[in-house]
Amino acid sequence: MKMKTRHFGEVDVPEDIILSFDEGIPGFPNSKRFVLMEEPSRDGKTDNLFYWLQSVDESDLALMLMDVVKFMPEYDPSVNLDDVQDLELLDSDQYFVYNVVVVPEDVEKMSVNLKAPIIINDRIKKGKQVLSQNEDYAIKYFIYEELNKK
Repeated sequence: MKMKTRHFGEVDVPEDIILSFDEGIPGFPNSKRFVLMEEPSRDGKTDNLFYWLQSVDESDLALMLMDVVKFMPEYDPSVNLDDVQDLELLDSDQYFVYNVVVVPEDVEKMSVNLKAPIIINDRIKKGKQVLSQNEDYAIKYFIYEELNKK
């Protein structure tokens, strides 16, 4: 299906890669279908640290996501099992954890939300944003300086 996107223009998206967020995402209750997109790097490879969660329902809605575990291997959010029951999480290789990145006008204040990860079960094409039970994870974890170091 043809889809207009915020960052990639019009693209052809196979319907079998569309992810269902049955409850929407907090702040965006009308968007329930998304596609996870990677931005190709200049050398033609993909940057597997950052992704775009593009709404199928609203072409202007795209959330920047980060695979935080690749950046912070110690990141291990603890979530309430009732919150993820509908995702049918059986094996660790069937789901992925991403975090929303906010890039303000002053890029040095870029942050990632460690408190509310987005969990996607690729096998059943479902996703959900949940709250981590870890008290030490911040909603705004500033990452600009750390990204520059790595």
